Amino acid sequence: MLKHKYLILWLISGTLLIAYILGNYYHQLGFYYPEFYSRFLMNIFKPENAEEAYDLHTLSNFILAFIVSCALAVLFIFYKKALRKNN
Repeated sequence: MLKHKYLILWLISGTLLIAYILGNYYHQLGFYYPEFYSRFLMNIFKPENAEEAYDLHTLSNFILAFIVSCALAVLFIFYKKALRKNN
């Protein structure tokens, strides 16, 4: 049970941290969403003003951050199992 608690804690804190970095420092990182993805979101959700468009951008940041956090957790779990087998 304790392992699962740390995994959930990592997924929540990692997602929030990565989303914060993507949302605030994307210029310094050189990270921009592709234009086709932005147009796709605009065509599907049809935001009426800039605030709703920014909400879509924030939602995309959280989705991407969650995917990255999950991928890092899976890599860490596989790495930990590989180290355990070598000992």
